Amino acid sequence: MDATRSSATRSPDDQVLADPHSTRTNSSIIIFSICFVIWAVGFLCLLVLHLLSYRNFLHYMKKNAIVIDQQELLWLLQQEKDALHITKEISLYYQNGLSSPMLVGLLRPRILLPTCTYTNDQFSFILRHELTHYKHRDLWYKFIFLLANALHWFNPIIYLLNKNASLTMELYCDESVTKQKPLSYREQYSLTILQILKQGSSSKQVMLSTGFTNYARHMKERFQHIMNTKKKKRGSILLLLCILLIFIVSNIAAGQKNAKTPADTTADANESQQQVQTKDTEQETKTSSLADTTNLLVIGLDSLSKQSMENARPDSILLLTMNKKK
Repeated sequence: MDATRSSATRSPDDQVLADPHSTRTNSSIIIFSICFVIWAVGFLCLLVLHLLSYRNFLHYMKKNAIVIDQQELLWLLQQEKDALHITKEISLYYQNGLSSPMLVGLLRPRILLPTCTYTNDQFSFILRHELTHYKHRDLWYKFIFLLANALHWFNPIIYLLNKNASLTMELYCDESVTKQKPLSYREQYSLTILQILKQGSSSKQVMLSTGFTNYARHMKERFQHIMNTKKKKRGSILLLLCILLIFIVSNIAAGQKNAKTPADTTADANESQQQVQTKDTEQETKTSSLADTTNLLVIGLDSLSKQSMENARPDSILLLTMNKKK
């Protein structure tokens, strides 16, 4: 009676001290909550920073961009769209301060051209390049890479994947533009890129856009890729996307596995312990029931003569079970 009163009058602190497993559970919950808050803050900060930068650029473009109404350039644009089987309306603008031509706009695509002097052939190369980016849906791929970068802002590997993916997009775009083209076409296309690099600056790339001047350090590799007329291996972007997808899914799966709260772990442990106790109880019940019973096996033989005992065969089998009286 006194033991019951003493256990009932225990304070909550005494109960926590008496249960170290509960203390470890609470500590794990606190650590997990702190880590989640740090990740969420980093994710939101990086995502908002990129989106605000892109929004500011679009706002600046709307104020300063000049719609191109030159019929010759519009005819070149329509000609390149027809060659790539593009029916979507794509606007053409002049933009001051641009380092290179670029494609912007996920839902309303626009091609921005710097206020530089180009020949009609160079305009054709530029428009074909940017329209190829549109046909490949590279802006949407970059948006996916942006989300992946924000989700894994703490992992330096994702930044390398993002950079390599953007470079691969440019190489694949060059390959598509120069596909089945003679060396003279490839040479003029390379010279156009080189002129754009000379006229522009190596400024930072605008988020969710395509441009020529962002990979000047890799231009040797890019020109070699353009001038190579051999058949190239396809699917580089798909390979990068698969690697990125596997990377993200594996991290999400690991997060879900590790995100199981300590309370859930404790509940699972208690359930397992109860199952073990139930099995032990059943085993003890079976053992006690067997101890309280006596089994007799009676075998009937078809002959009882001594001569035929060696060749006797069972004629009947009878199992008798007798319960002991307590």
